[in-house]
Amino acid sequence: MAIWRRSVILRTFAGAGLLHALADFLTHHDDARRQFWPASEWAFRSPVSYWDARFYGTAFGMFGVALVVMLTVILCWRLRRWRDRVLVLAVAAPLIVPVLMTGSPHGLHGMS
Repeated sequence: MAIWRRSVILRTFAGAGLLHALADFLTHHDDARRQFWPASEWAFRSPVSYWDARFYGTAFGMFGVALVVMLTVILCWRLRRWRDRVLVLAVAAPLIVPVLMTGSPHGLHGMS
C-alpha cells in the first residue's frame, strides 16, 4: 500500500517494520516466534540471542550500546539546532544511562 500510495512516510514505516521483523528473526533463540502460524508450528531458533549470554547476548548487547552511542554522536554532530540535539539525547538516554549505571550491556534487566 505504501508503494501504491507513493507515500515516503508510509514506505519508511513499512521498511522499519520489515527491518524489525528481520532483526527479531535473527536474534531470538529461546523466545523464537512461530513465523508461519497458524499454518505451521515451526519456529526458527537463531544461534544468536540479543539478551541471553548463553547465545552471545553479552556481545550483542555491547554491539547495540556501541551502535546507539555512535549514532547519537553522529546525529548530534550533524544537527545544528539545540532542540534537535536534546531530542536525540532524550531518545538515546534510556538506552545509555542504565548501561552507565550498571556497567552491563543489559542495563537494568534482571536487577532486583
